Amino acid sequence: MIQKEEAIERLGDEDLFWQVCEIFFGDAPKQMEILKAAIANDDINLIGRQAHTLKSASANIGADIIRDKALKIEETVKVNDLSDIHGLYEDIENEMNKVLNELKNSNRFETISE
Repeated sequence: MIQKEEAIERLGDEDLFWQVCEIFFGDAPKQMEILKAAIANDDINLIGRQAHTLKSASANIGADIIRDKALKIEETVKVNDLSDIHGLYEDIENEMNKVLNELKNSNRFETISE
């Protein structure tokens, strides 16, 4: 889930936090699809780039579990060991669903719809 207070402290502003969350909400599903396709195609370079993108984006909003799992994917890519990649993706996907639902239920965004 989201560590809101830590993220606000890191960003320095609550309004900025919610703006970043809104961008994350719109972009994260697309980034997950790209990562999923990269894994399906064994595209190790793209897997690494997408993991880095997700790590940074999730860190910005305080989604620490996603950040940590994405970091783990980055580390496995660096040593060219994709043996646990599917499990790590599933972990990220499960946590992403929780985070996106948390954002949706925050009622902070006019643009978020069903």
